[in-house]
Amino acid sequence: MKDTDLLILGLILGLVAFHYVRKTWFRLRLNRQMGRARRAEASAVKVLQQQGYQIIDLQKRVPIVTLVDGSPHNNWVQADFIVEKKGRRYVVDVKTGEQAPKVTNSATRRQLLEYYLIYRPDGILLLDMEYGKLREVNFQVKLPILEKISLPLSHYLISFCLGVIVVLVLMRGGWLG
Repeated sequence: MKDTDLLILGLILGLVAFHYVRKTWFRLRLNRQMGRARRAEASAVKVLQQQGYQIIDLQKRVPIVTLVDGSPHNNWVQADFIVEKKGRRYVVDVKTGEQAPKVTNSATRRQLLEYYLIYRPDGILLLDMEYGKLREVNFQVKLPILEKISLPLSHYLISFCLGVIVVLVLMRGGWLG
């Protein structure tokens, strides 16, 4: 074997070894994160019960169908907890880490909005297990098309009600036969 052949063989073996070491490192890191998340969810039960919430469901999956160019794709949305307190139902999302519990984090906000649209709860609870902080999140969605329509409709509704009142007053007064 020539020196160049050994160099090429060494580079190939080095790249293969690097790939497997990197892959193993990522898998170990993911397993550590998943273990942390499972422990946080187990602790979350205690936090929620201490706050007076009754646990209705754990890891509740709701099947959804996403149509892409008319072709259906089956999937699901899964919430950590469904809880209830004082007759109000909440979806609870348990978060760990620094960025995930922040509602300003776009991925977290999108996930909470997804829960809001799918489960239709009275509110969303975001449980930050790093600090044991429970925050209620609600959404006020203003669709631009509805804002354009609602103003004229409200005028028509007010005008209609005033018209009915005027007719009733005139009828009672005997002015209309």
